[in-house]
Amino acid sequence: MGLFGKKKKEAEQCPICGKKISFFSGLAILDGTICDDCEEMVRGQFDIEEYCEGYRREDWKQTTSDPLKAMTVEEIKEMINEKKAEQTQVVEEIGDDYAAIAKVEKTFSIAPKVTDVGLKRAKALKNKIVATSYIMSGEFSRGDEVTVSLDGASITTTILDVIECSSASTFKTALNANFGKHKAQEGISAWIILDVMGGVDEGTLIKK
Repeated sequence: MGLFGKKKKEAEQCPICGKKISFFSGLAILDGTICDDCEEMVRGQFDIEEYCEGYRREDWKQTTSDPLKAMTVEEIKEMINEKKAEQTQVVEEIGDDYAAIAKVEKTFSIAPKVTDVGLKRAKALKNKIVATSYIMSGEFSRGDEVTVSLDGASITTTILDVIECSSASTFKTALNANFGKHKAQEGISAWIILDVMGGVDEGTLIKK
C-alpha cells in the first residue's frame, strides 16, 4: 500500500482527563501519553534539566532530561487531583476578592548574563526572584501589580515577566529567547518573575 493509502492513525485519548491527543501534541511518560493540558498543570514541579555528555570535552554535546517522563499515569493523576482540590478550596475562600490567584511551588533567584538578555534586561532582572507557580484563577501578565502573601505577611510588587513552563525548554532558554505571550492563565504552570529579592517561598500566594 502506498504512502497515501495508509489508514489514518486514530487520535489517542488522555488517560487522565479523556481529551483527544493529536499526532503533534501530548507528552509520552512512563506508561502512556498525557495531553498538553494535564502536563501544563504539573509542569512547574518538574524542570527540564540540561547537561553535557561525552568522554572528552571536545566530544561533549548538550542534551536534556525530563523527570516528568519517568512518572506513571497514576502518579500524575494523583498530583492533579490534589492540585484541583486545593485550587477549589483557595478560590472558594478568597476568590471573590481577587481577579487572579497563583500558588508558588518553588522559587529561585536569577542573575542573567548581559550577553544572553541584553544590558537593560540583565540589570532589571539581577537577583530577582522567580516564583514557579500554578495559576489557580484568572490571568497574570508582565507589568501586573500584585500582592504576595505568605504566613499572614503581604507585600505589593510588580511582575517583571511571565513565562509558561514548557516541556520544550529550560527556564534559562525560555528567558533568553524573550518571545511568547508573557502571560499565563488558569490551569497553567508558569515562571513568574517578581520585582523582589526575597520574601517569597513555597506556598506563597500571588494575587491580583
